[in-house]
Amino acid sequence: YCSIRQKKLLIEVINPYAGTVVMQDGIPRSMQSGHGYGCRRIQTIAQRHQGICAFDAENGVFTLRIVLP
Repeated sequence: YCSIRQKKLLIEVINPYAGTVVMQDGIPRSMQSGHGYGCRRIQTIAQRHQGICAFDAENGVFTLRIVLP
């Protein structure tokens, strides 16, 4: 989902998952070597542009929400 509200870009990505998602400092942590950089990069980009992002994983649904001015 993507839209503009109150002059802000809203992006929401929802994906199903199987297994367990381990969160560390509010960011999903990969258990595989060489993986797990994407979410940290998304957070860095959002912060660099004075935006916010949030990650959530529960009941088999992973959600990423980003708000950018």
